[in-house]
Amino acid sequence: MFVPVILRWLFSPSVRRAIELRHYVLRQLRSKEDLMAPDAISAIRQTAEEVRQLVRDRVDRAAIVAAAGRLGETAATRLPAPRHGTTRDHVELALVAAVVVLGIQTFFLELMRIPSTSAQPTLYGTTYIDLKHDPAYRDFVIPGFWRRLVDQCLYGISYYEIVAQADGELTHLEPPERVFPFVTRQRLRVGDHWYSIWFPAENLMIYAGFRNDRHRAFRRPSFRRGESILKLMVRSGDRLLADRLSYNFVRPKRGDLIVFIGDNINELEHGTFYIKRLVGLGGEQVRIGNDRHVVINGNRLDAATPGFENVYTFYGRPPRDSEYSGHVNEAVARRYGLAPGLAPLFPDGDREFVVHP
Repeated sequence: MFVPVILRWLFSPSVRRAIELRHYVLRQLRSKEDLMAPDAISAIRQTAEEVRQLVRDRVDRAAIVAAAGRLGETAATRLPAPRHGTTRDHVELALVAAVVVLGIQTFFLELMRIPSTSAQPTLYGTTYIDLKHDPAYRDFVIPGFWRRLVDQCLYGISYYEIVAQADGELTHLEPPERVFPFVTRQRLRVGDHWYSIWFPAENLMIYAGFRNDRHRAFRRPSFRRGESILKLMVRSGDRLLADRLSYNFVRPKRGDLIVFIGDNINELEHGTFYIKRLVGLGGEQVRIGNDRHVVINGNRLDAATPGFENVYTFYGRPPRDSEYSGHVNEAVARRYGLAPGLAPLFPDGDREFVVHP
């Protein structure tokens, strides 16, 4: 008998509406049964059972529609009137949506923001402009609330400014903390005054000049009353959805963009997510040639290698910011006047590094 009911539910809108109405009314009854009189409970249950029997007995559609109508009328007159029903429905919908989003983010996909510019132009990261010290922005005035709101919504630009209320030295710099769900705050102290920054951008204190790039120490500058303690413009970078599920079933392959956390790597900031392109796999011998191509176990990667179609399209041009320039070892970096320390494991084109299995 179960299969015909399923078929009627699939192919008959009237039967489907009657079954769904019955389920809804019984759900409401279970939630409010302790507030109702026994005769009201009995009336609703009898009418709901009538609908169930008519559907199971495969009677004509008109009888089912009539029984569903009686069930709706009985529920409307017997169930307690909901207080703030619309508000309750909206709250329930919001909670269900939040649970679904959190479930997807926890087990399947997580929205990630590109924190740095190291992967440009494949992925554009967050950029910072120090409005206090950059000569090009010496006279820049932070816009008002509505202009800031438009810049944030349309262009991904945020502004941060703190003005000293009294003379003093920077003595305390706290890490960002979550004070409410989706609400973060970072505090600093200058003299006797504490200042709060709401929704601080990642690495904000580094670009304000207060911390080094490892967050292990901070400068202690002094400020005069009315002086800007910090004044920055932050432009958000790209965002991507990180797949949290697939690597439970398949192995990563060369060229994949990998999201990882730096907790077990001393040179990286703990608790920070990094997004990099996977080049070497476990047990492989890796070196960076002087032609700016990576060599894996003696095999040179080029634009024909999956995942590197764009990386090796520089065609002899010097390495430039935010352009595809291959991979650079220390010797090549010195040749082009780039900052030292770009590739400390690869001082020249002959040094090989074996990836830990």
